[in-house]
Amino acid sequence: MEAPTRPSPPPSGPSDADLVRRALEGARDGYSGLVDRHLPSLVGFLRYLNAPPPLVDDLVQETFTKAFKHLGEYDPHRPFTTWLFSIGKNTFYDHCRKHHREQKMLEAHPPAPDTTFEEGVEEGAVKRRTLEELLASLNEQERMLIQLRIY
Repeated sequence: MEAPTRPSPPPSGPSDADLVRRALEGARDGYSGLVDRHLPSLVGFLRYLNAPPPLVDDLVQETFTKAFKHLGEYDPHRPFTTWLFSIGKNTFYDHCRKHHREQKMLEAHPPAPDTTFEEGVEEGAVKRRTLEELLASLNEQERMLIQLRIY
């Protein structure tokens, strides 16, 4: 026997198409209605895609920003959620690609170690003694030129 399916309850208030129309007319309630209605499901969708928890809020904001920027391209005969989720998915994938490229660049060209903090007291003393020996091996005129150049 097949389990009975419950129809999903209709959203209370205006439809997504009405909210989009209001937003395109410049009404703030259109934008806020879309955010209020779809924010929880977008967060859940991004978590389903395994977006890192600290990144989810940024991805949600970027997704809504892109959606509102291109709201005129939305087809009101199709579900708004599908359109919004595809923008969210692409935003997340763009982030992953960018992060992957950055990781590859870091692996290919690791930053040079900062030797100024890694130098020990002994190493500094040895280098200073070697430098003093080198300066001592120069004649007076060469030593004067080096000292004038450095100091």
